[in-house]
Amino acid sequence: MKTKRPLPKRFSGTARVSGILAGLALLLTVASAAIAAPFAYVSKDFSDPGQVFVIDIGAPTAAPVPVRVGSNPGGIAINRAGTRAYVANTDANSVSVIHTATVNTANPVVETIANVGTAPTSVALSQDDSKLYVGTDGTVAIYNTSDNSPAVVPPIPADGALSSIAVVGSVVYATTFTGEVVVVETNPTSPNYKSVKSIFVSTNLKGIAVNPSGSRVYVANGDMNGDLWVTVINPRLSEPTTNPTIAATVPIGLADIESGFSPGALAISPSGERVYLTIPNEDAVVAINTADNSLVCPSPTTDTPPRLTGICARLAPDAEPFGIAFDPNDSTGASVFVVHRSDGRVSAINTTTHAVANPTPVTGFSSAFGAFITSGPPPLALKLRSSPPEAGTFMVDKLGPYPAGTDVTVTAGTDVTVTATAKPGFQFVSWSSDPLNASCSGAVVSCKVTMSANTTVTATFTPVYALTLKPEPPEGGSIAATTAGPYPSGNIVTVKVTKVNPGFQFTGWSSNPFNATCSGNVVQCKVTMNAATTVTATFTATPPPPPPAPTTCDDKIRDLEKKVATDKAPWRHDHQLKAALRLYRAAQVELENAKKKVGGNDKRYVRAMSEFNKGKGALCSGHYWRAHHELWESYYIAHEILKHHHRR
Repeated sequence: MKTKRPLPKRFSGTARVSGILAGLALLLTVASAAIAAPFAYVSKDFSDPGQVFVIDIGAPTAAPVPVRVGSNPGGIAINRAGTRAYVANTDANSVSVIHTATVNTANPVVETIANVGTAPTSVALSQDDSKLYVGTDGTVAIYNTSDNSPAVVPPIPADGALSSIAVVGSVVYATTFTGEVVVVETNPTSPNYKSVKSIFVSTNLKGIAVNPSGSRVYVANGDMNGDLWVTVINPRLSEPTTNPTIAATVPIGLADIESGFSPGALAISPSGERVYLTIPNEDAVVAINTADNSLVCPSPTTDTPPRLTGICARLAPDAEPFGIAFDPNDSTGASVFVVHRSDGRVSAINTTTHAVANPTPVTGFSSAFGAFITSGPPPLALKLRSSPPEAGTFMVDKLGPYPAGTDVTVTAGTDVTVTATAKPGFQFVSWSSDPLNASCSGAVVSCKVTMSANTTVTATFTPVYALTLKPEPPEGGSIAATTAGPYPSGNIVTVKVTKVNPGFQFTGWSSNPFNATCSGNVVQCKVTMNAATTVTATFTATPPPPPPAPTTCDDKIRDLEKKVATDKAPWRHDHQLKAALRLYRAAQVELENAKKKVGGNDKRYVRAMSEFNKGKGALCSGHYWRAHHELWESYYIAHEILKHHHRR
């Protein structure tokens, strides 16, 4: 005879099984169209930070995949599509929402619904997956799964700390740590909204299961003497003011085996004809016919009186089976899946032969309670293709990037958003799909694909080229394109001269490689982009303008003096010109000095000035001999004036 210790007590001596606070649910979702084996999501008992291990039942040698959740994860519920797993984090007062499609990625997506209530231990989903129900220490919290927002504020009081819950329609059925089964109406339109009915069953209540109509509730329970049985309850939904009643009890074990200290979890077969119960302290699984509450496998042991009845399967010694669930993708209920509390393994039990198979890898201790399960449809392949193949990459629902040629597994019936990203040297053009998917077409880089079949989406890209603009020399001016690049192949780009700097003039275009559409000296040209292209605008420096022609006689004389003085071959000039220029300046000096001696009215000075002006006029008009003669007369008279006065 094997006797096992009771599990630790909590809450002022109440037998609140520690294993309940680290539950399990099996996510039964098909791995591929050819593989029918489900996956299990197993929460690790008392882990902090919390962990849920994802186990591929169809690959017994594959290592479980850990996913980080909140502290001390408990019960788990999975939506029917198999896309979301909801985990009650008992010590974190929260629920983690695992995006199952991201489990095998480097960073699984896990959202958090915070402040759901004190010590949540179990979760359940409505039949249409639109509502999430959370059992806490005294309330039922309800959330919208579309955005994780509260559907009911505040939560509905439930008259006790809930250990496990099940939902049919809008009615919540739950067990409490104080030994009661409660029934709560959560539909705001019902006249019995928030009404709570309850019935005391026994000291230790664990698993709960409800038939599809909600007419019978099955509870695994025991007492402090260690007796174990399944209680069948009539919730009396047609009598909203009357508490539930016990319809039947099915005894399973006697006190001397202490099974009642640790009842296990329950699961109803897809047909509703059987209820399966795990017995941790006996490594056993029992089945009950729901039609008459008889045992499916009555075979008593050789003990007198029998120690334990109804055993259909025994697992490995010390396996401590706890969580149990069917694969809803298998309407025949050919197998039921059981989690070992001792090591986190998952076994499959054939419901016809009750043979045990497929123990999966060890994940660590898990009490595996609260097996709320679902199975998604077979995943489909989303094939990501690029034309040309090297042109781009893809994001799928913000996951990636995936290279072209990748096949991504997607749950059938779901919508995914695919985003194309062009690699350097390319530009996205448009989408196409096979089979045709009207929502994935056009020239927007993101498109939505409804996965109703294996689908290929192709992103078409076109090469793009850089246009380099080069003014030559750089200080000559500026040029610009009228549109920004890079430019798709065949695109025609207009390039303009935008500025010509002082001292330069625009003289023409050139291009490399040669582009016949961009040449000449018009201030703009058009470039056909069939390759990376450099366009050069040539600017030429302009010479300074010639000085203005002399207009006055004085200006002409100064110009003549400058030419003679700066000419490198002065002998080329007329000798008479050079002599006249020398006398012009000499006469000016003598006249100035003479005026100082005799004044401007002196007859001799007046005559000298008259000769000077005649010579000046002749010099300006090009009569250099005459100019020389007149200027000599002027100089001589002024000289004689100064001589007469002894240059005093």
